[in-house]
Formats: sequence, structure tokens, C-alpha cells
Amino acid sequence: MELEVLKSAEVVGVKIGNPVPYNEGSTVSKAYGASKTFGKAGGPSLSNTSGGTQSKVVPIASLTPYQFKWTICAHVTNKSQICTWSNSRGEGKRFSLELVDESGEIRATAFNEQVDKFFPLIEVNKFTAVKNDFEMTFNNETSVMPCEDGHHLPTVQFDLTGIDDLENKMKDSLVEIMGICKSYEDATKITVRSNNREVAKRNIYLMDTSRKVVTAMLWGEDADKFDGSRQPVLAIKGARVSDFGGRSLSVLSSSTIIANPDIPEAYKLRGWFDAGQALDGVSISDLKSGSVGGGNTNWKTLYEVKFENLGQSNKPDYFSSVATVVYPHKENCMYQACPTQECNKKVIDQQNGLYRCEKCDTEFPNFKYHMILSNEQAFEEVFQNANFRSFIFRVRVKVETYNEESRIKATVMDVKSVDYREYGRRLVLSIRRSASM
Repeated sequence: MELEVLKSAEVVGVKIGNPVPYNEGSTVSKAYGASKTFGKAGGPSLSNTSGGTQSKVVPIASLTPYQFKWTICAHVTNKSQICTWSNSRGEGKRFSLELVDESGEIRATAFNEQVDKFFPLIEVNKFTAVKNDFEMTFNNETSVMPCEDGHHLPTVQFDLTGIDDLENKMKDSLVEIMGICKSYEDATKITVRSNNREVAKRNIYLMDTSRKVVTAMLWGEDADKFDGSRQPVLAIKGARVSDFGGRSLSVLSSSTIIANPDIPEAYKLRGWFDAGQALDGVSISDLKSGSVGGGNTNWKTLYEVKFENLGQSNKPDYFSSVATVVYPHKENCMYQACPTQECNKKVIDQQNGLYRCEKCDTEFPNFKYHMILSNEQAFEEVFQNANFRSFIFRVRVKVETYNEESRIKATVMDVKSVDYREYGRRLVLSIRRSASM
């Protein structure tokens, strides 16, 4: 039998594995190095720590609750904020982190004294949504040391769901998703009813190559610090599927957002977007859009709306259009009110020359126009200033039937100023796409 010496014992300097004396006829178990396939356990290996010592490293996928005194070598892919609690049994604090190596991933949690010890030490490449049946807990015997030869460890692992597949996902399920941030809204403050605490909230609109757009809601620090000005590729791991306003996503405190991840799918999506393929999108979230590149954009000219017979189906159609106000009917800003002096309730046109007031339980042959107005000059200026100005209109169209007469009713759901830089970019890309057909 030929034997090739790779390194001498003097060079290695430590015991490798668990060698036993060879006895003829006995069976020796095989030893394996770290697995090269994510999710499959390998055997122990050796790793250098910053102190220059070597430790026996156990793959994450091999960990069980019955092991003691083990060492893992892993990337920290997420670290939560420090959470505190106080109840009848006492008070304390904790934080969690997610770890990944070649074999798998796992969550670890530190409490109280370990929080003070490890929180400032551990740095992250943000990530979350760990797939492991077990979880680690730090204790007084835990030690954390930087690993100098951790270049072989994976940084991120994705199991991506397409935006067009979100409609098939169960409500409250957690998904991993990636899309271009077409637009985003400003952060707003809302009050949480359960604890009367004010938190920040921001909607962002994501699109992928399916041309479907989904609204993702950011909360707290994620909402305050988010910057989508360069329309980054965003990967979100651990987002919760919601049916609020259609199908949307909520980014939890345990979720993680990675901007422009270094993976092939992200480069492919960026190239697709930069080539002008993402001009229009169909939203699966019936929420307000943010700008010309907004998440709910189904761009149409008014001619296209009429030509395509939008609003004729059982469900309403939504579209966005850049249009110019030519004449506002300010008379419609007033409503038909009960003619009695004490009542300002809106009357119902009975279509027989009479108008019914539900509050007075009476029908009248006349009505009075009513509105709450304290400054008539300011009222007039609002309408004058709107004349011959262009806006982005978000419109709902649906056929409605009244007295056996059907007609298309268009309702403006939202009005925003035109971002001419973005609007011009969209028109240029549209021209290029038409020219290439």
C-alpha cells in the first residue's frame, strides 16, 4: 500500500481526530472533514482562533442537545437589539444572533451577564430566518473568539420566493424575497394601541422579473434609516405575509434587509432593471403608490383607459396617469343638506322631485347646499391654483348601476405632484422599448 505524506506530525502539532491502535480484523470508523454541502453534517475539523490555538470544530448540523463542550466556527449573519423584560419573577435582558457554516444555520440567545459580555464583541452581516430545529443558549462557560481562517464559511443562504408566488402563500407565513426598490414613501409615526408607544412606519415597493409589485412595510429603526434613493436590490429574509390591502409583507424585528446582496440572482435582477425592463408593474398590494415609479403603478393614458374598457369587469380596475387639470367643478365640493335650520344632514335624492332626510325622517321638495367654510378667498385660490397643472392621479374605475342605468364611475384615490426627473426617465425607457420591438 502506497502512502503519501502531506504534512509531518511536527508541522501539524496536534492530534487529528480520535486515533486508535490498529488491530488486525478490527473495524475503524471513517473520519470526515467539514461538508461542502449546506444542510449536511460533516465531522469535526480544526480551526485557528485569534489566540493562535486550535480547537476541534463541530459542524452546526451535527449539534444536538446531548453534546457538551463543543466548538463551532460560523459567520454571524444577524444580531438583534437588546431586549429587556420585567415581570413578577424578576427582570432581565437578552439578545439573539444567527450563525451559519457550511453545514447549516442556528440561532443563539444570550441572557443578562452574557449580554454585557458578548453584545459589543459580535459583529454582523445582517441575516435571519434560521432553519434549524435546535437553538443555542449562551451561559457562563461560553466563549467567543474571532476566527482567522473563516474564509471558507458561507455568508448568506437564500430560499427565495417570487413576488408573483406570494398570492399562493398562507397568511402569516415567513418568506425570503428579493426585488428592486422601485419607490418608497416617507416614514410616518403611528401609535401602537397595545402599549400606546409611537413607532416609525414606512412603505417600500418591490418588483422582480415577474413585473409584479408588492408593498413591504418597515417599522421602527428600519423605517427611519432606510434609504432607497438609488433603487437598490433588496433581499428580505423572514418577512411575514399579510393580506392587508391585498397581499403585502411586514418586515419584523427578527427580519433582515440586505441591500445589493452579492449573489447571482441580485446581479441578474439589477441588469434586468437597468435595461429598462421594469417600466410598468402590476401591484398585488392594493395600497397607495409613492411616486411615478411607485409600487402600485399601472400606467395608462386616458385614451388607453377608454380603449381598453377598464372598469367593465366585476372588480374595479386601478390605474395611474399623469394628467392636467383643465377645469375643477368647485360646486361639487358642497353637498345637498336638509333645508331645516337645525339640521345639516345630507339628503337623499328620491328621484321623484323629493329629497329625504334620514335624521328628520322627512321628505322635502328642496334642499340647501352646505359646506364648512371659514375663508372663501382661500377656497377660491385652491381651485385657481390647480388650473392647468399636471399631477399624478391614482384612479379607481368600476361600472355602477343606478335606476337600471349602468355607467363607468372613476374615483380619484390619490393625487401627487409629478417628479419630472423620474417621469422623464420612464418616458425615455418607454421610447427605447417601443423602438426595439
